[in-house]
Amino acid sequence: MDELLERQLRDLGMSEQAAPSAPEWQRFLAAVSAAYERAGRADSDTRSESAEERQRSAAVVAENLALANAVLETVAEAIMVVGTGGRLLATNRRFRELCNLPPELANAIHADAILEHLKTIVKDPESLRAMVRTSVEKPGAVYTNDIELKDGRTFERYVAPVLMPNGALYGRVICYLDATIRCQLEALPARIQASILPNSYQVPGLEIAATMVPAERVGGDYYDVIPTADGCWLGIGDVSGHGLNAGLIMMMTQCAVAAIVRREPNISPAAAVKAVNEVLFENIRQRLRQDDYVTLTLLRIDATQLRFAGAHQDLLLLRASTGEVEQVVTQGIWVGLQSDLGDAIVDATIQINVGDVLVLYSDGITEARAPATREQFGLRRLAEILTKSAAKPAAEISADILRAVAGWEAKVDDDRSVVVVRRT
Repeated sequence: MDELLERQLRDLGMSEQAAPSAPEWQRFLAAVSAAYERAGRADSDTRSESAEERQRSAAVVAENLALANAVLETVAEAIMVVGTGGRLLATNRRFRELCNLPPELANAIHADAILEHLKTIVKDPESLRAMVRTSVEKPGAVYTNDIELKDGRTFERYVAPVLMPNGALYGRVICYLDATIRCQLEALPARIQASILPNSYQVPGLEIAATMVPAERVGGDYYDVIPTADGCWLGIGDVSGHGLNAGLIMMMTQCAVAAIVRREPNISPAAAVKAVNEVLFENIRQRLRQDDYVTLTLLRIDATQLRFAGAHQDLLLLRASTGEVEQVVTQGIWVGLQSDLGDAIVDATIQINVGDVLVLYSDGITEARAPATREQFGLRRLAEILTKSAAKPAAEISADILRAVAGWEAKVDDDRSVVVVRRT
């Protein structure tokens, strides 16, 4: 029996086993009717409150959605949200501007349509397709990569999963942030480095070849060839550190060396190194307020001899008369560390005869490490290549050295520079 009916029977002193009299029945019906009416009003009130709560909840949801859309439309990133199965859930104004979406794609319902359009504006469509394939195959992965557009801009692409509170995958958010300036700044050291390397090695009486393989992050290698009336100046060095600072200091080094030896072609190498040190010490320590330094050797080749000064890597000199390779030690201290080098830098002189081959190099050559053993390439292997390739033109000797180092360690962690000079 209904609980309400049972309660009314008890309240009126009646029993469901005994038939009520007419007055009792009338009284019972009136009581029950009143009770149901009260219960109905209470239920109605409850339903009204639930409806109001639902309305308030809906209003909160609507407000949150409006806020999310407002944020989506105002952020600097270009954003696209893709659901499982490739369904296009949302794009923002910045994304539509970036892609220059045509009107017919404004209401696209599948991301494939957007992808096909993106492939028409990126420099490398196949690379974009590979990126998308990765995000489909690994929907829970978070990763970033750069994508270049045909108009010269570069965008950093960030992909991350969108997860439900229970951990289920809802889709992916793909953000594009304009990284053009960042990429230009990252490329600046390499541009500085490439711009100051000599583009001509024509010196009477000498066959010269020089090559640099830059690291992914510029390491600061420097070399130069400056002709004189009776030979040339050679310079080779390496700036400590990597990146923009190394590029700036390398440019300072090249400018200082070129200015000094062009103004005084007959200056001694030791005096030239000391003059360069004065410039670099002031610029590095006092202006840039950095702790960097430069390993630097300056060499002056004339008709009969080679004079040099400064501490970079030791020289390798193959004697045509014997076929032997001599290791010529470079002495002194690095430039930029102290204002006055004093007697730490002195001149040294060696003879260089017709057919002799001189090799200058950076530590990116000798310190390249085999991935499996971490053993360095070393001077011995460099000397062996020089011996085997001695009869070849200078450019081929340089190529043989770089090829051997690349075979030893493919990854270029530090700049690799080689200068080959043969007396003719």
